[in-house]
Amino acid sequence: MPEKTKIGVFGVGHLGKHHARILNKIQRADLVGVHDVDPQRGEEIADREGVPYFSNAEELMEKCEAV
Repeated sequence: MPEKTKIGVFGVGHLGKHHARILNKIQRADLVGVHDVDPQRGEEIADREGVPYFSNAEELMEKCEAV
């Protein structure tokens, strides 16, 4: 089986929260974290999906192969 692609979601508003949820269910995707300018919303979605919240977008970008 091919390796999983490390993916981050930048912006977890109306559509981004759905992207995070769906990516978290794809077998060949590894949702490594989320970022949002609203820390409360970002942390809420990160907790819901069981991934880290990154307050610094550059730090999340370093962990990703795709966004």
